[in-house]
Amino acid sequence: MRLIFRIYITLQLFCISICFGQNNNSLLWQISGKNLKSPSYLFGTIHIKDKSVFNLPDSVLPKIMECDNVILELNLDSFMGEVLQKSLSKKMKTMKDLLSASEIEGVKKSLKKNNIPDVKDAEDYNALELYNAYQTKLISKDENSTFLDAWLFGLGKSYNKNMLGLETYAEQESILNDLTDKEQREMLLSIADTNLNFEVYFDSLKTLYLNENIDELYRYLNQDRK
Repeated sequence: MRLIFRIYITLQLFCISICFGQNNNSLLWQISGKNLKSPSYLFGTIHIKDKSVFNLPDSVLPKIMECDNVILELNLDSFMGEVLQKSLSKKMKTMKDLLSASEIEGVKKSLKKNNIPDVKDAEDYNALELYNAYQTKLISKDENSTFLDAWLFGLGKSYNKNMLGLETYAEQESILNDLTDKEQREMLLSIADTNLNFEVYFDSLKTLYLNENIDELYRYLNQDRK
């Protein structure tokens, strides 16, 4: 089974152009050539709050300063406005619609073990809500108030850069609402699967990220885990 992880390595564009190859492993890539008047930069982020990932390579902040635009996965200003108007994944089924009584008890047991709030009424939550709560609890060992992308967004605003997003709230919501019942069941059952160790997975993922080993990151994120 390939796990459906919310915490992906996300390549963020600081300025959009055409990307050309770079031989060495790095999270920061320069985009140049083809008669471009000035270079642009592509930087890979990871959606976690762990304080270690905030220790950016020395070259990142100066490159942000060079650019007119900072383009992240989402424009968090407009995103929050859309969230207030709509309910994320409102079409998704609840756990009681997807799992049997015994399967629900297995998931609730794991949620309780990991001190996830509202375990008593967990069957009334959808797969994404429970899965995100479970993941966040396991990987947020540091009590940072924000994740890396949000911090970069605030940094760009403090530098008075033009802030843009690659995707809209509606586009992300559409992807989530298109998850099949099978995919949602897999998300829920993975919570109760004692053979899966999320903490080990994310520790390994973080190590590869901090080592800027993008080839291994790609292989690691795309491998199947039974």
